[in-house]
Amino acid sequence: MEILLGVADVLLKSTLLLAVAAAALLGSRRLSAGARHLTGLAALIGTVALVPLSITLPRVALPILPAPRAAVAPAPEPALLAAAPAPAEARPIPAAEPSAAADPSAARPVEPAVRVGHLGVVAPAGPELPDRGTLLFAVWAAGALVVLLRFAGGTWHVSRLLARATPVTDPGWHALADELRAAHGVKTPLRLLHTPEVSVALTAGVFSPVLLLPEDACDWSPERRRLVLLHEIAHVARRDCLALVVTALATAVYWFNPLVWLVASRMRREGERACDDLVLAAGARASDYAGELLAIMRSIRFAGEETLSALALTEGSDLEGRLRAILEPSRRRRAPSRGAARGAVLLAVSLTSVLAIVEPWSRAGRAEAASHEYVGLLYYWLRGW
Repeated sequence: MEILLGVADVLLKSTLLLAVAAAALLGSRRLSAGARHLTGLAALIGTVALVPLSITLPRVALPILPAPRAAVAPAPEPALLAAAPAPAEARPIPAAEPSAAADPSAARPVEPAVRVGHLGVVAPAGPELPDRGTLLFAVWAAGALVVLLRFAGGTWHVSRLLARATPVTDPGWHALADELRAAHGVKTPLRLLHTPEVSVALTAGVFSPVLLLPEDACDWSPERRRLVLLHEIAHVARRDCLALVVTALATAVYWFNPLVWLVASRMRREGERACDDLVLAAGARASDYAGELLAIMRSIRFAGEETLSALALTEGSDLEGRLRAILEPSRRRRAPSRGAARGAVLLAVSLTSVLAIVEPWSRAGRAEAASHEYVGLLYYWLRGW
């Protein structure tokens, strides 16, 4: 079946992209945090674009792989019907029994026997069950829905926080935010809100960025204000909220692949470290910045404040790694330029288009694999990986 081979094709190519991204995120010490984050983001964009590109683009045969074989038991032989009854003139006429002749009501018509498989009985027709392909699609759709609902729940929670928050009226905050925004080249206005419901700064919004501050932010020292704004404006300049949306889509489509979760987790960590690098590049002392991070971490009052659709100043699961990266003087901190970022995304889409066009299955194997079932295809690739 062409659809089943297409599914196996997308699974193979997306796994290849995710494996390359995971290797770059885990093993490339020569790249800066921003470059590693960009590599993971480009790979996730490629995996998301792979599905529509595989459907719409023409295919070019490059038979370098045999078509997958299904490792399932062969289907049972079709039911065998009994031989057709012989013509009337060729059949012997049995002698009528006296009781049957005397009592015509005792005679019953004799139907020809039907043989099903090796049982020799006629099985009653039961309710039609969905095929395996339908069941697997239902399982995939349920997993994708759970991931999307989880992200939508985080988005709704952040939107409720923003709706209940009040604007910051301190002119010092706005003057400093405008200064740092101009230094980072961010032309979009940044809304400043504060609320007692959070105890750490949060950045949200893809097209209209909003900085949500805790209630006591007006009492912060000028140094802490500057460091917090530098970090959060770095998220806005890097468009990390848009990267969260791409990550949510990729994990929803490929939720069954552990590599996509690995890449998504490492990307979020590298994104925070990339913002830390931008803060240090702006002139902040590493020891002062690390001390402020520790102080802010100790001031968090609510467990689980971190949401899926907002970017917090502190990432509790990787705070120790961030502090080590901040205090390590030999670490590469140069962020990719905007041109390099656009080029990386364009390169990822181009390579994904080439992968989508290439059809790696041999033609002989395609005809053989057309009769296999979807479970066999998945089993083949799971066993291979």
